[in-house]
Amino acid sequence: MCFSIQNAHLAVQAHIALVTPTYPQSIATAVIAGSGSGCPGANDPNMTGYELAIVHGKVADNLVLIGIAGPARLSLRDGQRIEGDLAHNGKRQTFRSCTSADGVHFTIWQGSRRLWHAYYYIGQDLEPTCTDKDVAE
Repeated sequence: MCFSIQNAHLAVQAHIALVTPTYPQSIATAVIAGSGSGCPGANDPNMTGYELAIVHGKVADNLVLIGIAGPARLSLRDGQRIEGDLAHNGKRQTFRSCTSADGVHFTIWQGSRRLWHAYYYIGQDLEPTCTDKDVAE
């Protein structure tokens, strides 16, 4: 499994929380097993690719996930969605994914405010499910 991030200084054995952003959402924990030049589909030259080994939980094969480096207190709510206090501010953040015509948009939200966005190009026609707010620059 490959993890791309704009951080070239993560240590081997560092923990990475993995969130499956499609419903029902799930959490897994992985550790960095090594580093490489990048991951398939990651087109940003500022990204560093890391090889991961899952140490707790499961993720489906061939899914693009949201990875969180550093302390991440995440929990499953209502058996369907993951929430966490990633900003360590006492407020809950949630995770989403949606599709555009040819890729998947991944987002982290705090209430109705989008905190983070990433796009993964799939290269095939998809049925768009994103709202304007999901993909706004």
